Amino acid sequence: QYGIKIFYKTTNTIRGALVKIKDKIPFTSTQNCVYRLGCVDCDAFYIGESSREIRTRAKEHESYTKRPPNNPVELEKLQIKSAIPVHAIYHNHKIDIKISKLFKKVFPIIKKDE
Repeated sequence: QYGIKIFYKTTNTIRGALVKIKDKIPFTSTQNCVYRLGCVDCDAFYIGESSREIRTRAKEHESYTKRPPNNPVELEKLQIKSAIPVHAIYHNHKIDIKISKLFKKVFPIIKKDE
């Protein structure tokens, strides 16, 4: 009479019963990715790549600031490992993994024996 059609859609489906949706992996557990760590006290940031969990690599960055190098040679070695702890040591700033960001998940490159 009014030209309205009614449609029904059931929410219980066979697919819904059989397919289980995976829980989302926490950001800090992500492996094989490009990530960004930020400085708490300024706008400086570090972009890194790791095949390990972000949490593990970020803790390494933080641990470098807890044991600052005693001489220029050690400081240069630290600069190669990670630039953000050097920034934190020079400027007396802090690194916080809670303000880190995931840029891209990448697939590991498998090297063949030559």
